[in-house]
Amino acid sequence: MSKLFKKIFLRETGEFADQLPINEEAELTCFVVEIINFEDLASRLELNILAEIINSFYSKTAAIIMHSGGMVDHFSERCITSFFGMQRKNSVPGRQVVVAAVSLLHTMRAEKFDLKVGIGICRGETFYGSFGSQERAAFTGIGPSVCCARHLAATTPNISLCERFERSIGEVFPPSDFVRCVKHQPLT
Repeated sequence: MSKLFKKIFLRETGEFADQLPINEEAELTCFVVEIINFEDLASRLELNILAEIINSFYSKTAAIIMHSGGMVDHFSERCITSFFGMQRKNSVPGRQVVVAAVSLLHTMRAEKFDLKVGIGICRGETFYGSFGSQERAAFTGIGPSVCCARHLAATTPNISLCERFERSIGEVFPPSDFVRCVKHQPLT
């Protein structure tokens, strides 16, 4: 299985592929980064410039996430979904997730194009596995924590910590100009 993961995911993932919770439920931290002003950028920039910005966003975001111990799950137009806690079962990443989010927010704010990014972080039961057809499939995570993190990332250009994440790490992060703790956003 390790060879398959080296092809599908980044090289670093292959080193711990046998430890990943594949096709099973696990308590994971979902970390979603979304370009909130994507439509504005897409409507006023040439497509080759937009592509350059998106690829730079993907590269810088993935590097920060992986450096902080997360695993990039997938890229989709304006958004990157990743997970923390996959490498070591029963590990609860905490401060390093918030440090990654703060670092990422500062990096994106320093870009020459004014990228407004929202970061949503939630922790909870996630089913991580293969989804798709016989011909084409992808590995990804699904569950309420993933939906919550995606919702939080899309709502405001700062870092939104779900109360479930904050409770799970046993640390309270005081509200600031760019970090806020919010109620869990259930599926609607």
